[in-house]
Amino acid sequence: MKENTLVHKLTKILLDILIVVGAVCTLGSYWLARTLQMLGEHGASVIIPFALMLLISGSLAVFILVLLRRMFKTLLNDDPFVEENISSLRKIAVASAIISLIYFLKCFFVFTFMTLAVTVTFCIAALFCLTLKDVFKRAYILRRDNDLTI
Repeated sequence: MKENTLVHKLTKILLDILIVVGAVCTLGSYWLARTLQMLGEHGASVIIPFALMLLISGSLAVFILVLLRRMFKTLLNDDPFVEENISSLRKIAVASAIISLIYFLKCFFVFTFMTLAVTVTFCIAALFCLTLKDVFKRAYILRRDNDLTI
């Protein structure tokens, strides 16, 4: 898969853009929380917790994107079934579970259907990554055993 198709180039560009935008939004989470407070009906007591929630979940989202970019590089190098990707999938699952937990807890304070959707989405993403990690681990073991028999 060493050929660089248009899809590969677009995926790499999109991941790079998302990492930069995610980092900027995460760093600006306090001002974003302040703006949302002015637009909504919630008081000043929710600014700090909301900004902290955005800061943590945003940082984890950027972390997930960085890990996906690393995994994408191994795919382009035609070697996706490596221990690094197994570890990355486990880390992505943990980060997704933490984001899901953060938004689940937010449901008890300020419930919105979008918060519930984010909670469910990241919970499913965590389960998906754990399953995919096991698939990659099995493929890695099979490939390693195959390499040893030759």
